[in-house]
Amino acid sequence: MADAYLFAQILHHIFLQLPTKPLVQLKCLSMLWMRQISDPNFMNLRSRPMIFLPSFPFLAIDNTGTPSMIKLSDPVINPERYREITVAGSFKGILVLVLKYSIPVDHNLLEDDIVLYNPFSGEFKELPHSRKSDPCTKYVYGFGYGTTADDLKIVRLKDNSSGGVKSSEVDFKSCEVFNLKYMSWERPSKFMWDYFVSNSYSGIFVNGFLYWNAMRTAHFRTPLILALDIKKMVFSEIEIPDRRSLIRLGTYKGRLCMLCSQVNVEGYELRVMGLLW
Repeated sequence: MADAYLFAQILHHIFLQLPTKPLVQLKCLSMLWMRQISDPNFMNLRSRPMIFLPSFPFLAIDNTGTPSMIKLSDPVINPERYREITVAGSFKGILVLVLKYSIPVDHNLLEDDIVLYNPFSGEFKELPHSRKSDPCTKYVYGFGYGTTADDLKIVRLKDNSSGGVKSSEVDFKSCEVFNLKYMSWERPSKFMWDYFVSNSYSGIFVNGFLYWNAMRTAHFRTPLILALDIKKMVFSEIEIPDRRSLIRLGTYKGRLCMLCSQVNVEGYELRVMGLLW
């Protein structure tokens, strides 16, 4: 028994050091190995970064050493039904994917499908739709948690615009939240102001907050960052230094960062909250 436990620990350590491509291959050789490699806790321990490409078939780039392309296990879905895949976020290697329908089904518009997806095993779980959803409405998403990781939430900002808005921007006044702990939708709050939020990217999660690139409709559409405290479900605004043109938000060493244009100079610069910002 002790020898078997020692062997399992050695194997676990070896798996942690392997690049993604051989791991995907190894899980096909043994049910035991597949369960171990597909376990979210195991994926969370791996330090090797993997870039998921939202397309059909599902692909990823193993970004260690010489980058290599890897074909992942596809969930059992019909790719012809969807026109776009968005990654709303991830937790312990599990991805939250938003699948947008390409054509009406039986002459009816359908709401976005939201699924939890394990890229190693191909397992997925489709989440229930909101009863108050409108298939004609545009949404932008975010995924994160408050003080504890068991309080996972998917946040969806709703478009209440009545027209005249660019296709890459939507005018948000309220939001919906799907609580994975209770597996249910709730509508916790409304904004005090109207915002234009880029729906090209999902919200960025950092230390209990979700952040979106936004502009308030008043004040000549001044660029800002819309922040949501997930524990308190309270929205706030963050001013962009020097009123720079914000290109995209991201993370750098556990901090929120932004890619913005330089002043009077061609090119871009990266600013990190708490360091250069």
